[in-house]
Amino acid sequence: MTAKPGGGITLKPGVTEADVQAKIAAAPDAGAHARTTAPVVDGGRKKPISLTIDAKLLAELDKKAKALGLSRAAGFALAVSRFVAAEEREANR
Repeated sequence: MTAKPGGGITLKPGVTEADVQAKIAAAPDAGAHARTTAPVVDGGRKKPISLTIDAKLLAELDKKAKALGLSRAAGFALAVSRFVAAEEREANR
């Protein structure tokens, strides 16, 4: 697969759209549940971060994210998104 200028994708010869969809469905973070919120992006680019977190809390995050069909990163993004929204609601009271 190669990216085309303008955002399209060109498949390698012999690779079908069905092959691509099967690969996506087989990904470890693929799940039965749809994403509940869109990721927050800055200019279309996500920002990598590094953080330290309690091991038990991380295990709980992984468990909840898996139950929702999300990756760990998506679970973090969802949690932060909900935190920010709750703080904004509280500030506007």
